[in-house]
This record gives sequence, structure tokens and C-alpha cells, in this order.
Amino acid sequence: MKKNLYACIDRHRKVMKLILMMKATFILSVLFALQVHAGVYSQQVRMSMELERASIKQIINEIKLHTEYSFVYSDADLSGIQDRDVLFKDATIESILSSCLKGTGLKFSIEEKTIVIWKEIILQQKKVEERSVKGVVIDGQGIPLPGATIVLKGTTSGVVSDSVGRFEIKLPEKGVHVLVFSFVGMKKQEIPVSGKEFIEVVLEEDNENLDDVVVTGYQTISKERATGAYSIVDAETLGRKPTSNLAQALVGLVPGLSVVSAPVDGQIRFAIRGQGTISQVSMGGANWKADNDPLIVVDGFPISGYMLESDPFSSINPNDVESVTVLKDAAATSIYGARAANGVIVITTKKGKAKSKLEISADAYWSVSSRADLDYLFNMASAENQFRFEELMHKYDPINLTSNDPYTRTSARRRYMSAPYGMLYERDNKKNLTAGEYEAKKQELIELGNRGVWKDDLNEYIFQRMMRQQYNVSLRGAAEKLDYAFSASYDDEDSYLQENGKRRVLLNLASNARLTKNLTFELAVNTMFSREESNGTSIESVRGWLSPWTRLKDEEGNFVHVPTSQTVYEPLLMSEEYYAGKTPTDWTYNPVADRDYTDNYSKTMNYRVQGGFEYRTE
Repeated sequence: MKKNLYACIDRHRKVMKLILMMKATFILSVLFALQVHAGVYSQQVRMSMELERASIKQIINEIKLHTEYSFVYSDADLSGIQDRDVLFKDATIESILSSCLKGTGLKFSIEEKTIVIWKEIILQQKKVEERSVKGVVIDGQGIPLPGATIVLKGTTSGVVSDSVGRFEIKLPEKGVHVLVFSFVGMKKQEIPVSGKEFIEVVLEEDNENLDDVVVTGYQTISKERATGAYSIVDAETLGRKPTSNLAQALVGLVPGLSVVSAPVDGQIRFAIRGQGTISQVSMGGANWKADNDPLIVVDGFPISGYMLESDPFSSINPNDVESVTVLKDAAATSIYGARAANGVIVITTKKGKAKSKLEISADAYWSVSSRADLDYLFNMASAENQFRFEELMHKYDPINLTSNDPYTRTSARRRYMSAPYGMLYERDNKKNLTAGEYEAKKQELIELGNRGVWKDDLNEYIFQRMMRQQYNVSLRGAAEKLDYAFSASYDDEDSYLQENGKRRVLLNLASNARLTKNLTFELAVNTMFSREESNGTSIESVRGWLSPWTRLKDEEGNFVHVPTSQTVYEPLLMSEEYYAGKTPTDWTYNPVADRDYTDNYSKTMNYRVQGGFEYRTE
């Protein structure tokens, strides 16, 4: 009885062992099949090809046309490769690419049904033992100097200090090294750094080109009597940077006077040695940032700052400026009080010289800038990559607009869908596109993107070269007890965007009358007339509707509908069942057509009258 029991158990164990072996064999077979699937596909796909003087791109397009492969590559890597004759019969894709890319410096790899082509880069590095030297650059007051240049003497190797004046530079381990420190308006210094790991560098202001006097707004004193930190920019220095706005001329000329914001079309805001801690002041519903801006003084009179986003420099003719003094530290508050907490910019205008004859001067300048770099401004992915991205997204996360279907919900009709997204939605969700129609439309849009038609249209209908011109006339003179100065200037600026521009006329009159030996009456009248045109187009608005296949006009010169987030979903808008021909007005949108029907402009007149008496004691 026991022998039969043992025999039964033994047979059961053998059967279980056999079943386990069969399961393991099946699992291993499946894994092996999955691993070789991609390789099997690449070996199974064969094709014949015969081309004369074909480029690498043409060969790639030929493979894409006859197989299911997609390619990833950079146009820059394919440029400069000579065309070649191609002849293959029943060859694998791998052998075709190996032959065509031989000797070009290009490599490729096949991942499932995607082929990646890249340029092989061989780096030859010479190992040099290095050490780091860190430090900080400050001025005589202990204020950090951001943007100071640090260069290893005798080489072009260098770094720039960060926003708090700190820097770190790599130097060879062996040898004696000297670092050269420089900053705008500061004396250059050379410091040996052998055996040092951290250094503190104090740069001194270069006062050799400064005038012998300092104008504080209330008085003119010699440099020896002046207290605090200051910088002076004279008329000759300003004249080297012809511009219609004094703020643009001051950029980069004064140490410690940094630019807070400088848009392409907009006011420049300055900060003297950093910004204040309070960011905004509000009064009566009007917001401005006077607490962060320096006080501006013209001929002894403080003028209104950036209230209501106005530009205080716009009413100053740069050609009338004699000098600009920047008071940088707390010593200025002893003159102007709390208003000078962020520093003071003192502007002195030209006046008639005592007992001088009438002087008449005229000058003009004209400038043209290069066109905007559209690739840099918009930096878009190619049309092919955008389609590839949307198709992959749709594959793993299918489009679902059940609750926001523009066909069934009126509130969802005003929406923007990119062309790849909308075409996938029409093909798979609404069945309004067949697979063949989808592929044909896709290739059409990719071809538009590859031709770069969007750049041609933007350059022709949206952007232009920025042009500026200025004309200035001035009259100055003086009699025994009266001096006078009159100037008139006209500025005409065309923006980099078509039909955007500014026109400005400035009229200035200044006169000093010596009533008695000690008493003088001063009068200054400044008037500005300006007209600013804005068609509503901006870089931000262009980004909202631009794509690699965007057209503004078709081949016949007709306006093309440009979808945006404010327009009706394009298939509905173009359908006769819903909108086309059923509305009293055309609901299509085109930024160029919209601009042509728009006449946005603003006119401004500002005037400033200054008057006062000056009494001098003996």
C-alpha cells in the first residue's frame, strides 16, 4: 500500500515539473520574438531605388514614400553634402542608408519604425590641470559691480561678474597668472593671483574725463567741494550716440546706472545702484513706480516721473542737453529729501552765452536697422515634428471632446485647434476625413513649412526695417542783460512692425534776464506734440496664430483665414451647413486685412513752464 502511494506521488511530481518547463519555454519564446521584432521589420523591408544627382533629403523622402519609416534629423547636419547618383535593387533600408551616408560624417540608428540621423562629433581634448579662483568686484563705496570683465592677461579667456559682483574663473595650475579687471567708467586693474583662491577687487572711478564742476540741480560746485558719488556725461559724449530719446543715449555710459527694462518699443527705466524694496505706489486708482525710479531734474526743476506710464525723457530734446550728472548715493537726499532715495539724474540744457552773437545750428540724422530675425523671435518646431508630436499624443492619449464638441455645443465653437490636432479630430472622432485625405493634407502642410512661406509672408505683410530720422534747429545768443535759446526738433520713427510708428515735434525756449546786479529771472517753456500709430499687431499677438504652414495671402493675393482662439472652429466656419454664406458678415479673420481696416492712433500735447528768481549775495 505504501509503495503504491509513493509511486503516485513521484508520478505527480514529474508531471508538474514537465508543465513548469513548458511554461518557461513559452515565455522565453515570446520575449525573444518581441526583441527581434524591430530587427525583423528592418530586414524584411526591401526596396529598389534609382536616382540621379539626388540629395540626402531626396533619398530620405523616397524611403518615406515607399515605407512606413519616419525620420528625425537636423537640416543643418544635411547641408553641404554633395549630391550623388543612387542605384539599388531589392536592398534593405539599412544597406541603402549605410551606402548613402558613407564618408559624410553622418551616423544613423533604427528604432522600431523611426530612423534617427545625426552628425558625428569627434572631440579632441587636451587634459590641462586647472584650478579655480573666486572673488568679488566692488567700487570704492563697497557696492558690487555686476558685469565687470575679468580676463587672464595675455589671453582672450575671461568671465563676467554676476548680479552681486561675484565671479569664478578657471586658470592653469602651473605658471604665474595675472587677472585684468575692467568696468565702464572705472580704472582698469591688474592683480597677480598666484597661490590665491579668493580675492576682493576694489575698482576706482576714472575721473580724468569728467568736468571740473558738479551740477547738483540747486548749485554748481567744484569737484573738490562735492560730496558723495556722482558721474558726469558731457554733450560731446552724448553726441556720439545720436538718438531721439535721451534715455537711450545714457544706456551704458554711467557706471551704476543700470537698465531695469528696455522694450523694443517702449520707455527705458533706470535704477541707480539697485532697486528699492517697495515695488509700487497707488493713489486715486493710478499706479506708477516712482519709488523705484530716480528723480529727474531739468535745469533745477524736478519733473514728473513715470506716472501713468508716461516717459519723462520724451519731453527732453537730446540735442539741447549740455550735461547730465548722476547723483548716486544718500548725499543727494540732503538736497532733494526723500524723493532722492533712489538717486538723482540732473540734466542741464544749453543756453546762450553772455555777450555772444546769435548762433544758428542745424543737424539731422537718419538710420535704418536690419530686419527682425524671425527664427530667433518665434523659434518654432518644424511642421513635420509638430505632426509627429500630435500623432504620438493622440495615440497614447486619444482626443476626447465629448463635453466640448464644437459641432453640438454652440459655446464651444469659438476655439483654436492646431492643424494636426484638428485634422486628427476630424479623421478619428468625426469621420469627416479619410486616412488618404488626412495624409494628403498633412504632406501639403509639411511642404508649406519646409518652404518657409510663413517667413516670406511675415516679412512682406507684418515686419519691416526700422527707420528713424531726426531734424534739429537751434538759435542761441545773448545781450548785455539777456540770454536766450530756442530749439525745434522733429522726430519720425517707423517701427519694425508695419504701420506702427511715432511722430514728435519738440519746441524749447529758455531765457534768463538779469534784472539787477544780484537778481536774475529765469524762464523755460517746453512744448511737445506727438502722434503715435498702433495697428494692434505685436510679437505676442503673432505668436498666438503663427505656425509653420500659416499663410496670410494665397498665390492669387487673396486674404487667407487665420485661426485664433477668438475665431470659430475652422471646419464649421467654412461649412455651408453652419456659417459660410449664412451670416450677414464675413466671420473669417486675417491680421493684415484687420490692420488695413484699422486706424488706431493717439495724439498727445505736453507742455512744461518753469520760472523762478535767482538772488546772489555778495
